Amino acid sequence: MLVLCMALGLAATGCGFESAEVPDNSTTDTSGNSTAVQGAVADDAPYQDIYAYIQTPSDNPDKVTIRYATMASEDTLYGQAYTRGYVMMLKWLKDALGDQIEVQFIMNGSVGGTADAVLGNLQMGNIEMTDFTTTSCGEFSKAYMPLDLFYLVKDFDEMGALLDGPAGDMMNEQFTADTNLKNLTYGILGPRNMTNSKHAITGVADMSGLKMRVQSNQLHMMGMKALGASATNVAFSELFTAMQQGTVDGQENPLDTILQHRYYEVQDYLTITNHLVAVAGLFVNNDWFEGLDPEIQAAFEEAAQKSETYAREAWHAENDATLEELKGLMEVNELDDAALNEFQEAAKSAWTEAAAYIGEEYFNQFLETSGLSVE
Repeated sequence: MLVLCMALGLAATGCGFESAEVPDNSTTDTSGNSTAVQGAVADDAPYQDIYAYIQTPSDNPDKVTIRYATMASEDTLYGQAYTRGYVMMLKWLKDALGDQIEVQFIMNGSVGGTADAVLGNLQMGNIEMTDFTTTSCGEFSKAYMPLDLFYLVKDFDEMGALLDGPAGDMMNEQFTADTNLKNLTYGILGPRNMTNSKHAITGVADMSGLKMRVQSNQLHMMGMKALGASATNVAFSELFTAMQQGTVDGQENPLDTILQHRYYEVQDYLTITNHLVAVAGLFVNNDWFEGLDPEIQAAFEEAAQKSETYAREAWHAENDATLEELKGLMEVNELDDAALNEFQEAAKSAWTEAAAYIGEEYFNQFLETSGLSVE
């Protein structure tokens, strides 16, 4: 039998058959050791496959466990450009570190929906990572509050430049000092725009009398009142019903949120105001992060930077298509330069009050660092 098998093997080789190559699903970690990456997938694989790959269990006794809590579902986490960037960061981290890490998603707000629940659990070490909007961090720190000023910047790219500069570093450093939480990378949700069920908005005068829903954020309330509307706080989970029943006339959100949540079913008018550019962070416990091996920290930071670029490019690629789809579902108005200047001047009238709320010393430091002015 042994002789027969050897003969058959030689015959196959002589006939030109080649043995199939086994794909090398291993990667070399930063210390030079080969680490198995089971079931590695391409960056453009179906998101279900990417989730499965990211969550590949590890038998490595020295593995780093990352429990990632999010209020999103599988669909919505991958559905928005900025959170998809966070998913891809974990994918690239798995590519780089293999069984040195094990990622566990905790989705659908299972940890809780408030800053106290989510960021509090992160501080206590019950989770290692979460995505959270900077707007919702206010009860823990005023570090990111300047980002809630209406017309701080005019568009997505201006916000990107601000976050990439010294002002972005300053806010992150202040947040870490206040909370012992570290922001690995900013995520830009996109400009927020206004919808309503009453009439088209073409100038500040059209805001008068509108009951507009805003988040539970004092700076947002100040900004909306400065534009002449009645600002009303409604929980996000109750917003669609509140618009449907006429409790509020309108709301403001990024375009993809307006489309995904089908606000066009209860809102007739969309105005491209770009009054706020919403921002989020990908947060970890700073003590936990500082306790990681330097090579693993470097892998985190490299993947985070790559994800930021990815998310911004994805937003630019998708935003125009989202707007075009909404134009088929609602009456869309884009403010001309004169109207936009009018909105900006009206909103800036609230900045003095906002400075007192934030703290004038920190507010002025932010303006100086960012190169912006109340004027």
